[in-house]
Amino acid sequence: EHLEQKALRSVRAAKRYFGAEDIQRFFEQHQQQLVILAYAAWAALHYRATKTSRTHAEKLLAQGMSEAQALLLRARIASYPSLYRVARHAPQAGTIDLEDVLLGGTVTVHDRMMAENIDDNVFLAARVFTAGRFHFLDPAGPPLGIGMGSEAVEFLQESGVELTPEGLRRDAHKLGWLWDWSDRCASRWNSPHL
Repeated sequence: EHLEQKALRSVRAAKRYFGAEDIQRFFEQHQQQLVILAYAAWAALHYRATKTSRTHAEKLLAQGMSEAQALLLRARIASYPSLYRVARHAPQAGTIDLEDVLLGGTVTVHDRMMAENIDDNVFLAARVFTAGRFHFLDPAGPPLGIGMGSEAVEFLQESGVELTPEGLRRDAHKLGWLWDWSDRCASRWNSPHL
């Protein structure tokens, strides 16, 4: 099922996730980096129109769904977003070994398409969730270049993100702030040379 269009286009939701109201700018500039998927996942799993309202994911579970769909949705709800470094990828196996930069630990994710199109040592703001014996990945923010990982951690800490699974779930929107932060970093790096 798709997320309610009203929630996706909400200025309040966009401002919370992106830290800015101009949602169209992010959608246009970062289309290739899965920005819409990251935003929709955050909106479905975390966004509440009011403090007491349910998330879209909670509403879906309450309406009822197949056991397999409910299992996957509960796994996504239970997971937390973090910043991961691609330690190694194996295109033939369709796996990516990720190092959790914020909380420590490693996990092997199963994603053949990504494993065929990613480089080692890049950073991903993502959510890893488990289904059976496999781990899967949903984007939670932008992919970041090799040299941006430590600066991104510093930015998140300065933004008040509590580095615990509970804190990362609560502050999931702040990983969305990395879209604007990465744009500002890119504009500094692309300054004209004399």
